[in-house]
Parts: sequence; structure tokens; C-alpha cells
Amino acid sequence: MVKRKSKCLLFSILAIGIVTIALIAPYITYYDSNKQDLMNALQPPSKEHLFGTDRYGRDMFLRVLVGARCSVFSTLLLVFLSSVFGTTIGMICGYFEGIVDTVIMKLSDVFLSIPGMVFALAVAGVLGGGIANAVFALLLISWPKYARLARSQVLSEKRNTYVDAAILSGSNTIQIIFIHILPNIFGMVVTTALLDIGTMMMELAGLSFLGLGAMPPTAEWGLMMSSGRSMIQTSPWVILAPGFAIFITVSIFNLLGDSYRDWMDVRHKEKGSTSK
Repeated sequence: MVKRKSKCLLFSILAIGIVTIALIAPYITYYDSNKQDLMNALQPPSKEHLFGTDRYGRDMFLRVLVGARCSVFSTLLLVFLSSVFGTTIGMICGYFEGIVDTVIMKLSDVFLSIPGMVFALAVAGVLGGGIANAVFALLLISWPKYARLARSQVLSEKRNTYVDAAILSGSNTIQIIFIHILPNIFGMVVTTALLDIGTMMMELAGLSFLGLGAMPPTAEWGLMMSSGRSMIQTSPWVILAPGFAIFITVSIFNLLGDSYRDWMDVRHKEKGSTSK
């Protein structure tokens, strides 16, 4: 138990560190990351430019740091919106059931039956480029899993005695759903959201790589990889630098999600053995 908790704490600190860097990076860079210096274009990594420079002479290290804000916060926003919207819909469906539940669950089946990235590409293509449109396109395909998870949990939880006690005490429907039931399924939703961060980050980067996400000259990791893909053989650092940033960030959040899930499993088992 202690070991699992320590792992969860370690990866939590690393994840917080990434978010902190994304937050303060634009304020600690010593010059504009979009400033061009053609005289120093495509310089290899050195003491002056740790990750080298791109075709416009822009420092890749600074652009990776600044790009963390767009890449990380757009991903966190996407996961937050997906989890909140999907969980709310799922809890309402699970609690009331009936025709509303049937219609919404059939709608979620439609979204789940379509390959997610293909659907996101189609929506983003219709809406046009931009990180906001990319987030919206991925939001449309990511909420159903949270809705189905929340619905299944609520269907189980609402039969417990504490819900009957809440009803007898005079609690209204909103209080029962969000004050009594939600805390009991919150851990499962958080675990799913943490494990979803890495996937959503790669999908956002994929849309930007294909020209349907962030637009130039925005510093965004997927867009930076797209801009440097033609130079993979001559100047590999241009594409490897943002790719490495995505790899590290996705790995840390995936490990955080895994460690949090393991820790929650142990806690549930201990609670179960104690109650017996």
C-alpha cells in the first residue's frame, strides 16, 4: 500500500511539474520564441541552442517549452470537458433510466461505432483549422465512454441503502446524484480521465500534424513535428525535440493513471475486508 502510494505521489509531482512548466514557460524565456533568425537556421544542438534551431532560426528548446502551454492545457481542457459532460449525462441517465436513457445511450453507441480519429478528422475538417475546433471535434467522440462508465456505476450505486436513507431524509434528486452518489464513483472517473490524458494529447497532436489543429506560427508540439517532417533525414532534431516532449509527457500521465488506479484498487480491497 505504501509503495503504491509513493509511486502515485512521485508521478503526481512529475505531472504537476509539467503543468507548472507549461504555465510559466512563456514568462521565463529570454526572447520571443517566434522571432526568426535566418542566419542561424537549422543549427544542430549546441550550448547556445540545446535542441538546435528550425528552418527559420528559431530556438527549438524555447519553442518546446512555450509549446507545452498549448499542448498540455488544450489536452487538460479536453479531458476535463469530456469527463464532466459525459459523467453528468451518464449519471442522469443511470438514475432516471426510461426513454431519455435509451435515446442517449443509443446516441453514444453511434459515436462509439465510428472510428474516433476518422470522425474527429471529418469534424475538424468541416469546422476548419484551429486548436479550439480540434478540441471540439475530439470532445464529440470522447464523452460517450464517460457517460457509459457513470451510468453503469450509478445503476449499481442507487440500489444501496445510503441512497434510500438520503431519500428518506428529504434530499432532492440533484442532491442525491451530485452529493451522495458522485463521491462514490468519483475515483473511477478520475482514473479514467488520467489514463485518457495521454491518448487525447496524441490525438490533438495528430490533428495538428495533419493541419487541422493549431495554426502557424503557434508553438504546438504536433504542429512543430509537422513543420519538420520533411527534414527528418537532414535535421532530425527539428522533429525529434517536440516528439520527445510528447513522449515524456504522455508517459508521465499514463504512469500516473496506472499508479492511481493501482492505489485505488488496494484501497477498495482494504475497505471491503474491513467492512466484512
